[in-house]
Parts: sequence; structure tokens; C-alpha cells
Amino acid sequence: MKLTVFIALFFALAMSTVSAESPEGGHEGHGQKHHRGHGPRDPVAHLTEALSLSEDQAAQIEAIFTEQREQHEAMRQAYQEKHEAQQEERCAKRAEVEAQVVAVLTDEQAAQFADMKAERVEKMAKRAEKMAEHGDGEGHHNRMRHRRPPMGDC
Repeated sequence: MKLTVFIALFFALAMSTVSAESPEGGHEGHGQKHHRGHGPRDPVAHLTEALSLSEDQAAQIEAIFTEQREQHEAMRQAYQEKHEAQQEERCAKRAEVEAQVVAVLTDEQAAQFADMKAERVEKMAKRAEKMAEHGDGEGHHNRMRHRRPPMGDC
């Protein structure tokens, strides 16, 4: 029974440690979990108190949590780098498509197309500004960050 409780508590605390990690640019004030208004939660201290861990046990568990945080950070960094590379690839492809479209157009049409693109970019900027006025733009309901930029606007 004690082992089951320990395992459940361990995984719950490990998951809270994962969710407490705040990626760069994350939500301000959410870098650490707060437990019932008593300040930041220290999972090792909590386990030490709840399970009467020895110093050696606490040190081993701290090492486990530290390794887990480092692995989580490495995974987050790898994801971010992959995402940025994909974004660059998408932007390059959009620029290629736009160049092909412009090559088909007359000079007058190409100028009109450029004006349309500038209007689209301006409209998106105004929309982003309007959304920023309603909050910090980092909330879960910010749909703008999930939309791809207009063609050629990378």
C-alpha cells in the first residue's frame, strides 16, 4: 500500500515539475506551481516530509528530478529548433510560389498584387495590435499565433 501511494505521489510530483517548467516566452508568473497559497512547491521537500526520507534518499530523488528537468528542457529546445526550421522552410516555399505568381502577371498586375499583399500585411498588423490591446497576446485563446503568416510575410 505504501509503495502504491509513493509511486502515485512520485508521478504526480514529477508531472507537476514538468508542468511547472516555463519555456522561454511562457506565461509570466507561471514558472512555479503554488500550493494552496503557501508559495512555490518543492517536490523533494514535500516527499521528504511526507515520507520521512533520509538525506541520501532525498539527494537521489533530487538527482532524478534534476535529470528529468534537463531532459525536458532538451526536448523543448529540440522542438523549438525543429519548429523554427519548418517555419523557415514554409517561408521559403511561400516566397517561391509568390515569385512564380508574379512571373505570370503583367507589370500592372504585379504592382496591384504587391499592393494587395501590403494591404493584407497591414490588416494582419492591425488585427494583432487589436488583440494585444485585449491582453498580453500570450493567452490560450490567442488564435493569431496559430495562424500562418500571409503569403510572403515571413
